[in-house]
Amino acid sequence: MRAAALSALVAWLALGPSPPPPAGRSMVLLVDATESHHSGTPTMWGWQSFPGGPTRPRPDSTVPLWGPIREFRDALQPGDRATIGAVTDRLILEPGFADTGAQFEASAWRLLAKADAAVRWTTTPLWDAVDASITALESAPPPRLVVLVTDGRATGNRLGLDEVARHAVSAGVSVHIVLGLDQDGDPAIRPSSEARRLAESTGGLFESYAFVRTSPGREIEGPAARVRQVMEALTGGDGVARGHP
Repeated sequence: MRAAALSALVAWLALGPSPPPPAGRSMVLLVDATESHHSGTPTMWGWQSFPGGPTRPRPDSTVPLWGPIREFRDALQPGDRATIGAVTDRLILEPGFADTGAQFEASAWRLLAKADAAVRWTTTPLWDAVDASITALESAPPPRLVVLVTDGRATGNRLGLDEVARHAVSAGVSVHIVLGLDQDGDPAIRPSSEARRLAESTGGLFESYAFVRTSPGREIEGPAARVRQVMEALTGGDGVARGHP
């Protein structure tokens, strides 16, 4: 018996201590790609036709979604794992997680191409999309978080906001929301209380920006600046990446 115990100890020592859990955060950037949030022109997606060749991505400031994507990419820390999803009439989520900014950018361009071909003018199941993003994060190492950029017009959802909030809390996922507010006073856009409630109930941040419909060549800084603020708050002054501020 003593010999068996000694053999087990020797085997354990040979294996060495268990490896530490991976550092960094597991994240989903979720962008609202519906008509209500953007102008819906091909230019908004940053695709440009070249004579005699295929369309190619053009990552510059004329692409409204590119600003938030760029800020999120630039805020990635060593050890972070991130993917990106777009809300059209459904969630389009890039599979797997990128480990570097370059990988994340490549995922983003693949996603924008898919979203550009999707239906963007019917329903906007935001809460269902957040819920599916939470599910995608459940098996990933903590801390886990979702950053949603939207105008908050949630329609056609199967799930209610409270149900999604409970799922987030049980899965250990914080939901951070960057919300566009219509400068023209559109009475249909009054989503701030719901969006704020979802963020705060999951330990997330809530930021808003002036919602401006875009035109080709016009730069939009609002959502990019707010995403930058959220990501800065999620990275402490000591440079340590965190899932909560």
